[in-house]
Amino acid sequence: MVQDDLNATKAVSDGRIADARRAQDGLAVLAYETGGEFYQGSDRLENPMGEILRRETGYYLLAYEPNDETFKGKKFNSIEVKVKPPELKVAYRSGFTGVPDETAKPKRRTGDSELYEAIAAPLPRPGLAVRLSAYFANTLYGSDMVRSTFHVDGADITFADEATGLKKAVLDVVAVTMNEKNEVVDEFTRTHTVKFDANTARLINERGLVYAADVPVKKPGTYTFRVAIRDGNSKTLGSASQVVTIPDLKKSGLYLSGLTITNVDSTGKFDTPTAPTAETAISLPISPAVPAIRKFSPGSIVAYLYTIYNAKLDRASGKPRLSVKANLYQSGKLIAEGPPQEIDLKDQKDLTRIETFAYMQLSKTADPGDYAIQIIVTDLAEGAKNAVSSQWIDFEIVGQ
Repeated sequence: MVQDDLNATKAVSDGRIADARRAQDGLAVLAYETGGEFYQGSDRLENPMGEILRRETGYYLLAYEPNDETFKGKKFNSIEVKVKPPELKVAYRSGFTGVPDETAKPKRRTGDSELYEAIAAPLPRPGLAVRLSAYFANTLYGSDMVRSTFHVDGADITFADEATGLKKAVLDVVAVTMNEKNEVVDEFTRTHTVKFDANTARLINERGLVYAADVPVKKPGTYTFRVAIRDGNSKTLGSASQVVTIPDLKKSGLYLSGLTITNVDSTGKFDTPTAPTAETAISLPISPAVPAIRKFSPGSIVAYLYTIYNAKLDRASGKPRLSVKANLYQSGKLIAEGPPQEIDLKDQKDLTRIETFAYMQLSKTADPGDYAIQIIVTDLAEGAKNAVSSQWIDFEIVGQ
């Protein structure tokens, strides 16, 4: 009888192992067939994440258009790419079938097709240089949204001369959330006509403009958030996109969201993100060290802000018990690992949505380049089973 139980247990174990291997085999094939890499068997996420980030730090994206004969049949067309320099690595799809894809078009709820074509394009639209930062946010009344800030390079903004001596700029803005079918689910459209004196216009050309927008989202899910901006004077367009996950806070456990990083003034104060209005949507950045640009000098003191949702209440104290640790990465490599520290909740007004922050001083000898902060929050409350949630934010250290 004991042997029968052992055989049954082994059969179940072998079956689960076989299922896991089949799943991994499928994921590996999917990655390799589409020009990607499959990472497995690592208990330290910084190793594969470091390699992924390293691969993103310098590359060319190439494309070509097959001739019409390719699409007259349904055969599989193999692709092979070769490069002469031996130190270069190439990632590409194994091939494609001779069936043209249907063009995915977003719903156009306005007559402005040019902006929506820029929104629908799979790659950023060249022209206006746009840097986007977007993340999930939630109001006190439970409404979900994508909160975004994006920076428009001032050198690309054209001013028209007014008879009064002022300089006029016109910006048309479209922001949308798109589902996995590339369909527009929610959208935001607005046109801004703003006038400045000559000195302010010069500062805008030097520093650019920051634009802030909240786009409500009706349903949880993972969306592609895209923005397109058109200079009304030059008709130049630019676009940018970012994937944003909207959680179902009623069903999800501990969730960390809204990670931003910004400069700190000499008194230790900093600006916190707020709901933008039509009047406050456009601003002139006081420095490159604002959340939309995130460029800091060595030795700077920065503040990083985040919101914690769904922390459990500890049975003993009736309040949440949370710890946080911050890790610093440079070009995908972990260079500083902070110790876990329990979060002070004494000034929190709403324990269901804990808004907190911390400071970090950058090294005075830090090398210029790309960096990232990772925040890891652990729920220490009894019964929470050490639930963990984390987020990243990238930034740049520039020379003096």
